[in-house]
Amino acid sequence: MSRVVSVFGVLLAVLAGAATTAAAATAPYAKTVSAIGVTPVSATIRGTVDPHGVPTAFYFRIGTSKAYGTRTTTGDAGFGTKGIPVSAPLTGLRPRTTYHYELVAFSTAGTSRGGDRTFRTPQIPTTSSLSSTPNPIGYGGVVTITGALTGPDVAGKKVTLIGTPFPFTTPFQQIGNTVLTTPQGLYSFLVPMVITMQLRVVDQSKPGVASPVLTQSVALTATLHVRRARRGRIRFAGRVTPARVGNPVLIQRLTKRGWATVAITLTRAKTTASSRFSRRLRLRRGGRYRALVKTTNGDYVDGASRTVKIRGRR
Repeated sequence: MSRVVSVFGVLLAVLAGAATTAAAATAPYAKTVSAIGVTPVSATIRGTVDPHGVPTAFYFRIGTSKAYGTRTTTGDAGFGTKGIPVSAPLTGLRPRTTYHYELVAFSTAGTSRGGDRTFRTPQIPTTSSLSSTPNPIGYGGVVTITGALTGPDVAGKKVTLIGTPFPFTTPFQQIGNTVLTTPQGLYSFLVPMVITMQLRVVDQSKPGVASPVLTQSVALTATLHVRRARRGRIRFAGRVTPARVGNPVLIQRLTKRGWATVAITLTRAKTTASSRFSRRLRLRRGGRYRALVKTTNGDYVDGASRTVKIRGRR
């Protein structure tokens, strides 16, 4: 009988100890901290959780007021005895909007709330793009400059094309008239080009938005005339604009591997507006030929003439 009483007493002691441990368990600690990585449409909200030795989970409440209205998925905070950082990524947010959020941690020992915090998403920035067609353009040709403002409120904005000619050391100056963007934020300019330039478009709003710098290259233009000369030779001649003296002119024939140079001559002065070149060749075969004017100054790029078809000797 005494042994039964003794065993029963031990069992009561164990149950009492378990009850004391359960009573001593503490609800997790939760603290909401500042958000990071805030963009117009996304953010990461954060907090700290101390599970106090009990398996603990957490989530964030989120909304445009303290009523919140939605929550993130539940995360695992473990069962440690020290505070650990927790976070949740948010996407699909609205620009220029203030959001409230609060960390909630819970376990079998209870639920804790970390307090309300807020962040504000910024406005979607307005950006400007710029492109040109064709690039390069032949000397004196008209190039089409197009672009678009992207962002909120881009319709009917005043935009100006500005540029600086090679060697790009002078300040940018306005080219042509100011234009208005379409309802979609699009704009375009037609510009005659006589030298390689750096271009950009500036939105006249405050604060203004500028496009990236675009380099519009201008190619030397070359004409090419071919006629048969004496003793079976072919005379290649043409004009280069603007005037260049001493520039190499490559007489080229089209092959299966591309353009192959068959002769070289130099430009020589003819007028203040243009230069001339000529070269007589005894050709072994016919085909398609062109003249390519080379340049290295940077103010222009290489320019090719039209292609001329020459029949071989019979």
